[in-house]
Amino acid sequence: MGGGFQMLIPFSPYAPALLPWSRRLADAANSSLSPLPGPESLDRVRRLRGGPVASPGCCLSAPGEGVALVRGGHFLTWGSDSRLARDTDLAGVWNTPPEGWGSALWLAGSRCALLCPGRILLLEPDGRARPLGSGSDVDYHSTLGLTASADGRLLAFSGAGELHVHFHPEELALRLSFRRDGQHATAGPPLHPPTLYRDGRMVLQHELGCLCCSAMGEVEWWFPGGELSHPPVLNRDEECGFQDAAGRTVFVDRQGTPQSEMGEPLLLAARPRGGWLGLGNEALYCLDRNYDLHWRLPVESAGLPPVVDARGWGWVVDQVEGLLQVSPQGRVTRRLELPSRPGLLSLPARGRLALDLGHEVWLIG
Repeated sequence: MGGGFQMLIPFSPYAPALLPWSRRLADAANSSLSPLPGPESLDRVRRLRGGPVASPGCCLSAPGEGVALVRGGHFLTWGSDSRLARDTDLAGVWNTPPEGWGSALWLAGSRCALLCPGRILLLEPDGRARPLGSGSDVDYHSTLGLTASADGRLLAFSGAGELHVHFHPEELALRLSFRRDGQHATAGPPLHPPTLYRDGRMVLQHELGCLCCSAMGEVEWWFPGGELSHPPVLNRDEECGFQDAAGRTVFVDRQGTPQSEMGEPLLLAARPRGGWLGLGNEALYCLDRNYDLHWRLPVESAGLPPVVDARGWGWVVDQVEGLLQVSPQGRVTRRLELPSRPGLLSLPARGRLALDLGHEVWLIG
């Protein structure tokens, strides 16, 4: 990446906050790696109250080791003492449906960026909110959120398949279109914000396949056959894992050269020392850095990606047994019954695992 983008770091207001959440739909970490250890056990559960919603959301880290969540058109944060610290009515103030809001993205200075149909919203620490630029006519994929790059780019997809890139508050700096034969792709735009390499390159799922682009949008490699259900995942070696249209899970290196594949779609998480955890319909697989199978654990998948902490311990939701804690050797060491299917699991702070059950947030550890 050119030096011009590096110069944006001290000036751009969209630098990501240094918070420890792992990549789930949209955030600044851009991988499923977590730098933190999770809970030692599943015995301590704190229940954080919030208004019930039809679809549970994704819990995020918050400044001061708190937890944040967008649900039912409200932006909620809880402090490290598990007390509700903020409840901002987004849908009421901005006259949008409660289900139209995406997950929050924390930026430097304890500010948040949120997405709803028609606008990107910046939420200041004092509770003031303002729309970004003048893009009120843009149909954003709001439930899928945004991505912030280390050099201060804020990226979001519109419903037309255009990637909007912001560098500073009032202007749209770059608009990248993903087209086929000069026309918008008929099967729809990418559904997830880009996953970012450390050098600023973007990798994203499109109906044409998995694409890797430079920061300015030039395609560097392309793997044909798109599957839009899940975003690509990068591991510590910056190898990329993704699902293709044939129902396989494909692994490629930084140059897009295929390294391995598995014949079923896996929900991926990166292991801290390299390799992968992959959740299929009936089993959790552990692959080492050479893509050899390290172990296999029978699991009835609930359709949520696994979470792996800095020690290599994992957590996965089983349809029958609930939340499972899995050792690096593939043994189930704890089970926790869940009253309903949660939103995506996350590690918001050291020794804590968070999940939204719709009627309340559970903070474990």
